[in-house]
Amino acid sequence: MFEETGIDQFVLGPELYAREAEFLLRGERLLAIEHYFAGSVVVADTTLEHLDALEQGVLVEHRWWTVHELADAARGTTIFPTNILDLVQRTLDVQ
Repeated sequence: MFEETGIDQFVLGPELYAREAEFLLRGERLLAIEHYFAGSVVVADTTLEHLDALEQGVLVEHRWWTVHELADAARGTTIFPTNILDLVQRTLDVQ
């Protein structure tokens, strides 16, 4: 979490989703093994200063989304994983 966000104080909750994805990034074939977790923070000040060389320029901003915004088909932004709304709603239903 620290590498992508700069956040080092957080409570990690349950794993919600895992996937493997192969893709080409800057001419290099990559296998991404991704794990998505629920979590909470008290302060959400983020930074891109800790990205590795491959992530720089690919991850360009952080944004917090409400459930309503995630559900808005007209938001014009692709969010990964594409089933993030379902994952968030299942997590909220459990709490």
